[in-house]
Amino acid sequence: MPLGFNAGHLPEMASEYVAWVDVMGTQVSMSRSINATANFIFKLHIAALRAQVAGMRIRASSFNCIPPIFVP
Repeated sequence: MPLGFNAGHLPEMASEYVAWVDVMGTQVSMSRSINATANFIFKLHIAALRAQVAGMRIRASSFNCIPPIFVP
């Protein structure tokens, strides 16, 4: 079965920067309180979103308990 893919259909590339924030002790913190850990991680995301500068869009998301912040 052929896989229908054509790279010519991809949108034009754009430069993006990814900040991987290694929050030391997250696993231990989650073992104590998932709610307290979630509050900390999402406060970090909120701080990043509030720190936006003119012309820069910041998108925060979670991936496997790692809170990356994407800056396209």
